Amino acid sequence: MRKIVTLVVAVVGMAVLLSPLTATADLTGPYGIMAPTGTNPSTGEEWKVGDTYHLHFMTDDQIQATSSDISTYNSFVNAQADLSSLTGVSDVTWYCAGSTSSTDARDNAVISSPLYRLDDTLLADGATGTYGFYGTDTGGRSDLHASPDIDQHGNEGYWRFWTGSNPDGTGATSRQLGANNVRYGSIENTSSQWLDDYNYESNTAERSLHAISEELTVVPEPASALLLVAALGGIGFLRRKFVNR
Repeated sequence: MRKIVTLVVAVVGMAVLLSPLTATADLTGPYGIMAPTGTNPSTGEEWKVGDTYHLHFMTDDQIQATSSDISTYNSFVNAQADLSSLTGVSDVTWYCAGSTSSTDARDNAVISSPLYRLDDTLLADGATGTYGFYGTDTGGRSDLHASPDIDQHGNEGYWRFWTGSNPDGTGATSRQLGANNVRYGSIENTSSQWLDDYNYESNTAERSLHAISEELTVVPEPASALLLVAALGGIGFLRRKFVNR
C-alpha cells in the first residue's frame, strides 16, 4: 500500500513538474524580463525553458559620436536601460551595436540567438541565415523581419541611429564612431539601410544607438518555479509520512 501511494504521488508530482516547462504562458526571461512567444526560429518549436535569445531597443535619448572608445557607447546604452520602467530591462547587460576604429559592432554586441524587440516582435533569426542582425542573404543584404524602432520604454522612437558600420557589422572605413563624419542607419525600412544608410554626418550631431542584450535564457515564471518546489516538497513529505507509519 505504501508503495502504491508513493507511486501515485510521484506521478502527480511529475505531471505538475513537467507542465510549466512546456507552457509558453509560464515562461519568462532572467530578472522577469520579457521572453519570446510563438515559434523559436532556431528550433521550429514553441519556446521552452533553456532556449536562448537576445533583446533589442533603440535609445530614447541621443548622444554625439565624438568618442572612439566603444565603452563610452556601452555605458550610454546601459544608462538608458536604467531609465526603463519595463520589468528586467535595467537588470540586463546591454551592448551598443556600433563600430569604432578598433571594435566592430558584431564583435561588441555579439548575437548568437534570435533577436526580439521589447514588444515581442522578431527582428532577426540570429547571426546567420537570410534574416540576421549582421548576417546577409545571397543578395548581400542584411534585412530584418521588422523595423528596430522600439525604445527602452516600449515606445516608437527616432528614425536615425549612429552605427559607424557596414551592413555586415564591420566598421565603415573612416566613418566609424569617433571619426569626424560618422555612418548612420535608418529605421524607415527593414532593408540593410537600418544599419547602413549609405550616408554620414558630423560626429557632433546627436543620434540614438542600437542596444543589444547579453544572451538571455528562458526560465519558468516565479509562480511556476514555486509550484515546482512545493510539488517536490509535498512528494517528499508524503513519502516520509507513509513510509514511517
